[in-house]
Amino acid sequence: MSNAEIIKLINNSSILVGTKQVLSACAKDALRCVILASDADESLCGKVTEACKKHNTEIIIFPSKHELGTIAGIDVASAVVGIEKT
Repeated sequence: MSNAEIIKLINNSSILVGTKQVLSACAKDALRCVILASDADESLCGKVTEACKKHNTEIIIFPSKHELGTIAGIDVASAVVGIEKT
């Protein structure tokens, strides 16, 4: 998926920002997919990847936490964004 497609997906969807919110929603099988920044902390990546595999949730890799936070509409970097099921 290209960056432009990821941006469009975020802009046209209900999103959750932050590890706690994304992991909680993933456990409830409430996410269509998870967007994970490639420069996120390894420990966080491991937790998110494990949860997504367990609940069969697609993971999309995005190049930068800073850009992901900006696209998600927050003023800080974001390592993970969840796209909610509709």
